[in-house]
Amino acid sequence: MANLITPDGLEADAVVPQCMDNVFVSDEVFHDMILRRVDFRDGHVAAAREQDFRTEFIRSLVYSSQVVIQRAFLKNSAFLYKNYRPENGENLRAFAELMRSHAIVPFLFSESSLTENQEFDVSREGDLATQALLSEVGDDVRCVRLAIDPKENANATAGMATDFGVGVSRLNNLDSDQRNAMAAELFADPARLREQGAWDRFESAVDDLARYSFDKAAELRRAGKKLTRQDVYRDRFAADGRDTNVVIGRFQPPSADNPFLFELKKYVDLVYNVNLPDHLRRYTFTPANMPSRMALQDAPNQGYRHDQISALLTDADALETIRRSFMASSQAAMNLPLLSDLTMADVLSIRSLPECEPFKDAQARILKDPLRCLDNLPAFQQAFDGFQRALSDWYNRTYMRAQTIERYCSVVSLALSIGGAVVVAGSHVGALTQAGAAAAVPAVTAAIPRRVKGYAAKLMVGVYDLGRRQLDADRAYTVELMQTSEELLRDDVYDLIRSVTAAADNALPGAEGVTADQGIR
Repeated sequence: MANLITPDGLEADAVVPQCMDNVFVSDEVFHDMILRRVDFRDGHVAAAREQDFRTEFIRSLVYSSQVVIQRAFLKNSAFLYKNYRPENGENLRAFAELMRSHAIVPFLFSESSLTENQEFDVSREGDLATQALLSEVGDDVRCVRLAIDPKENANATAGMATDFGVGVSRLNNLDSDQRNAMAAELFADPARLREQGAWDRFESAVDDLARYSFDKAAELRRAGKKLTRQDVYRDRFAADGRDTNVVIGRFQPPSADNPFLFELKKYVDLVYNVNLPDHLRRYTFTPANMPSRMALQDAPNQGYRHDQISALLTDADALETIRRSFMASSQAAMNLPLLSDLTMADVLSIRSLPECEPFKDAQARILKDPLRCLDNLPAFQQAFDGFQRALSDWYNRTYMRAQTIERYCSVVSLALSIGGAVVVAGSHVGALTQAGAAAAVPAVTAAIPRRVKGYAAKLMVGVYDLGRRQLDADRAYTVELMQTSEELLRDDVYDLIRSVTAAADNALPGAEGVTADQGIR
């Protein structure tokens, strides 16, 4: 019998990484697949997807206290189980220790332990790797389930299945302003929607997907079933409407009739991937340059007032403290490893550094009490910088990189996420210098919908590349602190962004849309 816990037993900053999704592809990889008409089996595609997976998975392990992994991925994700195959002894033992120390917690649907037979097909290689892992870990594996009582758990997991269908079909109830905000998150280049007739085509595509989900759910309900993502993929995204093409990632190419296939795929994937963390009441770890959960335009479970959030983001004393901390950090640059190069054994060593626990504790204190974020921010800045410098020293010692140019520094700030834009409090806007920031505010605001139903305050945690003068995409992330569902007009948005950037100088970097994101409802 596993050591079962409920969601309340998870750490405050526990995350469910979206990179675990077996159909996760970045914009770049998807467009390459469509251009060359290949699927997941293509060597170049497989290598690129593994690189993306490793960056995001290692990021979650290094910068979060706890990572939750669905039990199916342990046996079916080749990118994951290659870390604990029997022949990979050192990393197998490290992965096992990460499970024993509860840094990695498997999620169970209805099983009582990982040793029970699962009701789905599993990879033979993945099954052998998992058997080796369980032999190494031992019998007492801590796992999380929605409820300990079998009946309560069955009801809760049934609710997850229902929520997926509701999440897709609710597109029909989003008004144009909400769809605009959603599109700002989904599109790598929102300017596509300003082309002649593009918005009307997008509205039609969204309506079409909503109608499909409603009709398909009704059909399945009469057969005693519920709408699944497999159904949506087979009917809407896979080539030739075949289940086998869903598994191998052979997608329909965007066409004149369906030019927004990839954007709608990202929406469906987001609905699917926020389902578990929402039920666990923990964070969705969204990869860099993928839509945050704000694209769903659903009201937060714990909402805050506009005045509470704006006061947080525009506090002059706090922004001055942030600026001074960043400038001090940049004067003592460090050398850091590329996350995707790290092994499980490296991760275990990094999490064992004395500076790691204080960083995780400081981060958890901020997340547990967002309204006191400003009180806890200086201690978090200090703890994060201390952890990063310990990581740099470990990297130089372990890989004998003492002569490498030290080009990174740490940066912690607050950020405003609104209408698809992320603006770092007290910074210039995007890649612009302070001199151009004031002129940029109207342009940023103009790209935001006429009405905005909700925005979020986020903790921006990152590494700054001093040579490139930008946040490092592999190491930066944001964590949602507070969200409001109050409606703002564009003039209100303009005033808010202007206030957030009022103290801008050339010190703090803008986010420029490169950060991974931890979102919570």
